Amino acid sequence: MRPVQAISGGMTALAAFPSSAWRSLSDAAFNMVTSVRCSIMAFSSPHAALAYREQRAFYLSYSAANRKGPNKNWRPSNKTADEQIMRGWSDVMARARDLARNNPNISGALRKICNNVVFKGIMPQAQLMRGDTSDEVNNRLVEHQFKKWARQVKFRSKQKLAVRSLWSDGGSFVRCFASETLHKRGVVPLGIEILEVDHLDRERNEELENGNVINRGIEYTPDGFVDAYWLFPNHPGNTRNFMRRLHQSERVSADTCFLIMDPERPSQSLPIPLLASVIMSMHNFNEYQDAEQIAARIAAAFSVFVKTTGIGQVGNGLDGSPLPTMAQGTTTEGKPLPGFVGTGNIIELPPGKEIQVANNPRPGENYEPFTRTNLRNASTGVGMSSAAFSNDYSDANYSSIRQSVLEERRSYQDQQQLLKDEMLDPVFELWVLFRWLFGYGQEREIPVVWQTPGWEWVDPLKDANAAKILKEMGIENEIDLAASRGRDYEENVEKQARAKDMRKRKGLDTEQEAKPDA
Repeated sequence: MRPVQAISGGMTALAAFPSSAWRSLSDAAFNMVTSVRCSIMAFSSPHAALAYREQRAFYLSYSAANRKGPNKNWRPSNKTADEQIMRGWSDVMARARDLARNNPNISGALRKICNNVVFKGIMPQAQLMRGDTSDEVNNRLVEHQFKKWARQVKFRSKQKLAVRSLWSDGGSFVRCFASETLHKRGVVPLGIEILEVDHLDRERNEELENGNVINRGIEYTPDGFVDAYWLFPNHPGNTRNFMRRLHQSERVSADTCFLIMDPERPSQSLPIPLLASVIMSMHNFNEYQDAEQIAARIAAAFSVFVKTTGIGQVGNGLDGSPLPTMAQGTTTEGKPLPGFVGTGNIIELPPGKEIQVANNPRPGENYEPFTRTNLRNASTGVGMSSAAFSNDYSDANYSSIRQSVLEERRSYQDQQQLLKDEMLDPVFELWVLFRWLFGYGQEREIPVVWQTPGWEWVDPLKDANAAKILKEMGIENEIDLAASRGRDYEENVEKQARAKDMRKRKGLDTEQEAKPDA
């Protein structure tokens, strides 16, 4: 073989050497291989060899890339997000669901998140206009029809399911369909259901004749937009319908089916539970809690041990003679020792018997700080203050609570916005279309804003004065201030007018009551 061919073959072999094997080499071997490969590359391209050596040196210049000492076995891969999700998706989701069912802290946290994000339900406010003024009559009609429909399809519960699924499942599918039952009930016949992400056929990968590509059950157009999802008609985890689960997945258009998820990497198209980062720590904490509870129950059971000493040994009696050998559990009179210690009892113990009381105080002094540390770490993973997550406000003060509340609300608002973008807006557009198609209204498009539940003021007097000042400065307005507390300003004005009219009809002097000192 010629030298040039040998060099070329060696370079090919080195290039085919897997990157994971390179990472497993020691630093000395790493440097040696780098030098050898640079020497071989220099025969054909000295500039490429120099660039390669600089890149390798640059790689090791970061302390985060240090592969010595206790970090030598920390070698995570740089796979795409979907590749990593596919490898651990089933176990991660099953464990997240188990924590959501059985762990009191996680279950309570998810309930609090749903209550803050959804509460009584996120409802639309129609924004139809008649000229330059709001078309109040038609707006109220649209909102009334939507509320009537929402009660029939349990829209509020489905909103909560969508939010909860983000944490326990990584997301969910919202599938819309025409419903004859709703049409008979006199509401817009748009059915809606929440499907778990298990329905997605993640093993389906193929290129279609129309140019679309199916990647892990999601069908994309040539320019990268989602065109459809391939879903199993029955839940794959339903063991009662095993034969039906063998059916192939079916194509569901993305026009009527929406995947709600919050990706964390650009290469992520599959959902993964948001609880993934706290699963192992909370599971280990659960195990620790169970062990401490068992130990505490054992310690709480008062036990007395009768220890026999000196039996059969010479010189242990009072006169130096050996003690007599007696049956176990008997006194000097041959009577059995009592099985329980009663109040005020005086019991004679035979010679050579010694009382020992079991003393195993549990939990120990490290239990409370250890518990707080674990709950604090988990609360960070769910975007909630440790006080709210653990319901322990003993170390909190007004300033810390207020700061944590502001941080939590920002997280809740982010989830509300995700719900609007991925679920509420698409569903409302379909609802308006079905409303027009089936003759429930004449508008084919209806502008809308979503009324979120909002929150009460932490310090009502101070917050109200601050809101008043912001309003006088022109930074805030009555509509937004009402919306921030989950109120509809137009409804408030109407209620005020009705209240004023009611007081007038009852003969009450509203002006006199407004100025009692006059």
